[in-house]
Amino acid sequence: MKPEDHFLFLATHQNPTADQQRRIEVLTHNKRLNWERVFATAERNGVAPLIYENVTRQPALAERVPAPILAQYKRYALRNSFYKKERAGLLGEALKFFREKNIRVIVIKGASLDLLVYDQPWYTAYSDTDLILSPRRETLSEQQVEEINHRFYQKRVEFDFYEHHDISINGMLPIDFEAFWEAARPIQCYGEEVLVLSPEDQLISICINSCRKRFFKLKSLLDISETIKKCSQIDWDEFTRRCRSYSCGNIVFSTLYVAARTVGLEIPEKVFAGLGVSPARAAIIRINVGLLMKFWSLSIPTTRSRLFNRLIDPRLILPYATYEPDQILHKAQEIRSANHDMHDKK
Repeated sequence: MKPEDHFLFLATHQNPTADQQRRIEVLTHNKRLNWERVFATAERNGVAPLIYENVTRQPALAERVPAPILAQYKRYALRNSFYKKERAGLLGEALKFFREKNIRVIVIKGASLDLLVYDQPWYTAYSDTDLILSPRRETLSEQQVEEINHRFYQKRVEFDFYEHHDISINGMLPIDFEAFWEAARPIQCYGEEVLVLSPEDQLISICINSCRKRFFKLKSLLDISETIKKCSQIDWDEFTRRCRSYSCGNIVFSTLYVAARTVGLEIPEKVFAGLGVSPARAAIIRINVGLLMKFWSLSIPTTRSRLFNRLIDPRLILPYATYEPDQILHKAQEIRSANHDMHDKK
């Protein structure tokens, strides 16, 4: 593992422990890090503001970072802070709009984590605010749907009706969204009431999202580790039962295993055992993770080369190592449809 990767895995924590801080100190004292590469990688992975915060918390560490880079990322953190305030305002506006229309809302992904997990929302960066709306799409008129679309056009508020394509990976996973709605709980948010997923469904959803990001994205790893730290009330038996029911046990196993190997996430062994992953599949996943950690680096920019309209990246191997045959077939059909759509647009 490159020292830059090692540093990022150690520093991608909301509140690093004394041991993690000590290990960071030893690493940066003994190794000459490419700080420009470190912060460029952190920015690309959505955690640059948090890394900046953790660096400046340790004066001796901050002195090792070139002043121009610290200044650059201080500006980035400030910009992200203003952006998150803007996103918060848009979310409050959206919740008021939907309340007036008698439409229930579940906040998911980055926006829900800002509300429930992070001490400061500006620690991480993301592009969209994601919502699930109820009732179902077919119960609304075309005029009602058009009004919603028009209201949030170009405001980066992404929504689906009753379910969400990111959680089901475009229909690949048999997610029981009725169970999601039944288990969702209300919280107060910017003067409005909104629903958030149960701790078990929240963790499942961000594990699935980590698969979509090919497992090694730092923000995804941070989301998972911090959610588990904050949600001490997670019912692990219910969590693993739901994973098996949603046919995402392999995906969740990979996600948690990568988080354990990288950011040091501690997971009860019974959780891995309860996910229903076959010994052969578990071995394949572990081998793939080990090879990626040995031969691949976070600091390698994603190639722009494509195969079947997918960016070529060694990390792509791991998601397919988790998929069952019917899920691989679903992905193949999805890719083929996307290619046909692209061809038709040309």
